[in-house]
Amino acid sequence: MNPLFRPFLTVSILIIATVYLPFAAQIFSLLQEKGTDEHLLAYLTGSSYLHSLTNSLLIGTCTACLAGALGTVQAVLLQRVKFFGASFFSLLYFIPFLIPSYIHAIIWSKLLSTEGRGSILYSVLYSPAGVIFILTITYAPLVTAVVRAGLRALDRSQEDAASLSASSVKVMLRITLPRLYPHIISSSLVVMLLAMANYDVPDLLRIKVLPVEIFIQLSAMYDETGALLLALPYLLVTGILIFLVGKMTERQRFTKKSSAASPKLIYNNLARICIVLLQLILFTFALFIPLAVLLIEASAVENIWLILNDSLPAITYTLLLSGCSAAVALCCAFPLSYLLARQHPLRNSINVMALIPFVLPGVLVGLSLIQLGNLPLFFRLHSTSFFCAAALVSHFLFIAVKILQAGIEQIPAATEEVAACVRGNKRKVIHVILLPQLLPVLINSFFIVFICSFGELSAMLLLVPPGRETVALKIYNMMHYGAEDIVAVLCLIITLILFCSGWLVLLCQKIIRSHFLKSVH
Repeated sequence: MNPLFRPFLTVSILIIATVYLPFAAQIFSLLQEKGTDEHLLAYLTGSSYLHSLTNSLLIGTCTACLAGALGTVQAVLLQRVKFFGASFFSLLYFIPFLIPSYIHAIIWSKLLSTEGRGSILYSVLYSPAGVIFILTITYAPLVTAVVRAGLRALDRSQEDAASLSASSVKVMLRITLPRLYPHIISSSLVVMLLAMANYDVPDLLRIKVLPVEIFIQLSAMYDETGALLLALPYLLVTGILIFLVGKMTERQRFTKKSSAASPKLIYNNLARICIVLLQLILFTFALFIPLAVLLIEASAVENIWLILNDSLPAITYTLLLSGCSAAVALCCAFPLSYLLARQHPLRNSINVMALIPFVLPGVLVGLSLIQLGNLPLFFRLHSTSFFCAAALVSHFLFIAVKILQAGIEQIPAATEEVAACVRGNKRKVIHVILLPQLLPVLINSFFIVFICSFGELSAMLLLVPPGRETVALKIYNMMHYGAEDIVAVLCLIITLILFCSGWLVLLCQKIIRSHFLKSVH
C-alpha cells in the first residue's frame, strides 16, 4: 500500500470506529444484564412494535422492488437508446436523490391538502403507500446510477453475436439483463436498507416505523435501554441484508474489459417514445411539481427577506458543516476506494465497514455518538460540532467510496506501476497519475456528499450542539410550529443551493476538460 495512504486510512478507521464501538459496547453490556430477555420479549410482543416492524418491512420491500424496476428500466433506456435530449436527461436524472426526502413529503402533503383532508389521495399519502411513493422517486436514481455503470462496463461481443439471430429486445432480456443481476440486486437491497432506515418521511406522514419508535424512546421517554432493545431485531435484519449486498458486490464490475465494451445503441422508435415518456413522468413527479409548488408557496410570502435574514446563521452553519464533512469524507474515502479498486484482500471487509453507517438509521448513529460523548475523554466535545461532523462523514462515506472506486477502476494499474518505476517514488504517482485523472470524479464525489450532508435531519436532531441549528432542523421545527411560509422558503433555499452547486460542478468539469484538451494538443 502507498505510504501516503496510511494516515488517511487510519483516520477513516477511527471515524467509523466512533460509530461502531460505543454502540457495540452498549449492546454487549445490555445483553449481559439480567432480565434482558424478559424486557426484549415484552417489547417484541407489543402490538405497537409489531405494527412498526410490519410497516418497516413493507415499506422497505415495496420501495426496493419499485425503485429497482424503475431504476433498471431508466438505466437501460438512458444508456442504450439514442433519442433527442439524452444528454439533458443524463445530467438531471440523479437530482431527485439529492433533494432530501422530507422536502418531497412536505411538498406532496401541501399539494394534496388543497383537495381536502378527506380526499382519497390525501388519505393514501398519509399511509404506507404514500411513504413508498416518495421513497421510490427519491431512491430510484440510485439504482439507475449503479445499473448504468454496469452497462458501461459490459463486453459487447456476446450481444453482437446474439443480435445476428435475435431482435434487440430478446438480446436485452436474455443476454444483457442476466449479466446485470449483481448490480440490480445489490442496489435494490441498498434501497431497501435506506427505506427501512428512513426517519424523515414516515415521521412527517405519521406512519409508525422502527426508526420513529426508536427516536420516541430516546427523545420522549429518555429510555436508551428501550431504544437499544427496539434496535436489536432491526440490526439482525440489517445484518442479513448487508451480507447479501456484500455477496452481490463481489460480482459487480465497473471497468471495461475490452475495446468492444462501447454501448450498443438502439434506434427503435417505440423505445425512444418510451424513454421520453418515462423521463417526463419521473421529472414531473420528482422535480417539476416540487419546484412549482415551492415557487408558488414562496411567492405568496410577504416577509421573505426577513425570513432569509433570520435563517442566515442556520444556512451559514450548515454550509460550513457540510463542506468540512464532505472534504473529510473525500480524504477518508480515497484510500478505501483505492484498496477496493485494486482488489485488496480485505476489500470485502472494507466494503461492509463503509456500508453499515450508510444504511443505519441516523437515530442509531446519533445514539452511538452520544454514548461516545458521555465518556470523560470526549465530554467537552458536546459543545462543538465534532459529533455532527463525525456522523455526516461516517454516514455518507460509502457514497464517496463507491464513486471514487468506479473512477480509479478506469485507470489501469499498469500505468501506476510504470510511473513508479520511472519516478522511483510511489508517493509522486498519486500526484502525477491518479489525482489529475480523478479530478472530475473527486469534484462529483464532493458535490454529492455535500448535498446529502446539507439535507441530513435524523442524526442532527440528536447531535446539534446548543445554540446551533441546521437548515434541515429549522425546517423540522417550523413544520411542528405550523410556520408553513418559513418552511416553503427554506425548502426553496435548499433546492436553489442544490442547483447552484450542480451548476458549479458542471462549470468546473468543463474547465477541466478544456484544460486537458489544450494540454493534449
